Amino acid sequence: MISSRWRTYPTRRPLVGINGEVYIRSNRFSNRDLVRVCEEAGLEVVVSPLGEWGRYVVHRHLEDVLRERKLISDHRLLIGTSCSG
Repeated sequence: MISSRWRTYPTRRPLVGINGEVYIRSNRFSNRDLVRVCEEAGLEVVVSPLGEWGRYVVHRHLEDVLRERKLISDHRLLIGTSCSG
């Protein structure tokens, strides 16, 4: 009786996450229909949301801006000029 109860629960498929550049996530031509191919192979697919990629891009841009600002500030201090702009 216990074994019949266990058979009613669906089995989980192996989970695969697709993460990467925006075209890999969202464009079937660019990723060669990767989601469909994985699902046909018996995998459960989760594609990272586009918003996560956008947050990553903004974060990287801010890091670059802050790094460049610090380098410019350090450079001006080294050569003895004022930071007027």
